[in-house]
Amino acid sequence: MKLSANLVGMALPLLAICAAPSLVTAQANNFIQSIQVVNLLANTTLPDPGMTPTTIIVKYYNNASYPCWVSTLSYQQDTAIHAGPTQGCVTKVNMVEITPLLVGEKLRTYQGPVQVQVDTSKYASQITVVQNQAPVFDPSNGLIVTPGTIKAKVQAQFK
Repeated sequence: MKLSANLVGMALPLLAICAAPSLVTAQANNFIQSIQVVNLLANTTLPDPGMTPTTIIVKYYNNASYPCWVSTLSYQQDTAIHAGPTQGCVTKVNMVEITPLLVGEKLRTYQGPVQVQVDTSKYASQITVVQNQAPVFDPSNGLIVTPGTIKAKVQAQFK
């Protein structure tokens, strides 16, 4: 847990540095919203995360029953999407759904999906995906007994 908190603490200043130039660019292109998602989903309670760094699928919704955009992020990857007249999401995104994928196409390390509500009154949002509860492993064979849970936290929002 302590390492996870440190990772999130280090990610926020980095995200702020990365977001500043993109805010200027986004406003110049008539974007109405910018959302950045960072995937830090791995078992940080172990000295070595082993097979737990997990790829996620991120779906962006704007009051529709289907997503206006979908991203796939490997561990430690990030992405930024914009809403606006010439983008996949023409209107503002109000909800993001995050689904962890199977590790090695076999191990369900984390349960999901989780949904995050996005404040549409803000221009830019930054979301960090981390472990909430660690998965429980069988000590005799290393298989997962109980999948872990994830947490998607809105780190910062800018008007």
